[in-house]
Parts: sequence; structure tokens; C-alpha cells
Amino acid sequence: MSAKHVSQNSSSNLHLKPTWPPILQRKYPTSNAAYQIEVIIDEQRIRETFKPRDEAETRALNIRTMNQREGAAAFTLPMEKRVATSKCDKLLQPYGASLTEAVQYYVKHVLVYRQAPTAREIVNKLIEDKERGNRRPSTILELKHRLGRFAEQFGDRRLGEISGDGLHLGCNKLLAPRCPSAITARS
Repeated sequence: MSAKHVSQNSSSNLHLKPTWPPILQRKYPTSNAAYQIEVIIDEQRIRETFKPRDEAETRALNIRTMNQREGAAAFTLPMEKRVATSKCDKLLQPYGASLTEAVQYYVKHVLVYRQAPTAREIVNKLIEDKERGNRRPSTILELKHRLGRFAEQFGDRRLGEISGDGLHLGCNKLLAPRCPSAITARS
């Protein structure tokens, strides 16, 4: 297999010359030709081969543009992450939101709650705080009753694992009397 430079003027300053990265023409023993781009950025080798020359030129322009815009960081992100980033960006486009905004929101509203205490731990702490605050015994008893039901329902689930709808339904159940017939009997 022989190789010759298709583009000329290779340069030590890779960022400024439009002939970087070089495109090599490869001749295979089968007499077929292909065009190859080979580049090393931050000790990472990028070698890609194309049959049509125009595809190689398009990819060389893409590499040159990425390097000018983002530097070596553009090449250090693995391909699967770049693809995932692109997919996420497309999902956000109809809403006019950026990927950065979405990640910041996710961190602030989801990830911080992954380390939150469980519902049972929160209930126990709240009752302890009220007992230390010298609340009346009847208030403590009522809290233990209602919040105990909450702890039974949500138990070892963390706050981030309870949806807004699930919390709403759960609270409605807790606020409803245990035995509706007891209310009607008193009326």
C-alpha cells in the first residue's frame, strides 16, 4: 500500500493552515484508492478513511473547525457522549432550552435529593424537633398519628424518588379520616 499527500503545505502550526489535517491518498493492492485523514491531538490518534475525496475534505474541514472552536477538548469527549449530547440537544430544541440549562436544573432539582433522608427519617426528625420544642402532648400524638401514616406509606423512599403526583395523592389519603362512617355517625 502506498500513500501520498494530496494536500500540500503541511505546517507546524496546525491551527492556522487550511491544509491541516493532511489528506493522504492510499492506493491498495486491488488498485482501489481511498483518502485518509490522520491526526494526533492531545496524544489521541484520529485516523479515518473515506472512498470519495470530497467526504475526506468535508471531514478535514470539520476537524479543523472543531479544533479552532473548542481546541483539543472537542476530541477528548468519546464519540458515544458526543452522540448522546447531540440527541439531548435535539430533544431540548422545541423548548428553546440549552443542554447546560437542562443539566443545571437536573442537578438542582433531582440529584441533590438522591442523598436526601428517607421519608421515615424525616418524620422521626420532625417529631423529635417538636418534642424538644415542648409542644403539647396532644399535638405530638396527632403528629405521630398523621406523620406515622405518611412514614408507613412512603417509608424508605427518598424525597427524590417520590413524584409530585404521588406525594399529592399520598397526602390526600393522610388528610382523609380513617373511617368515613365515624364522621357520618357523629353528624
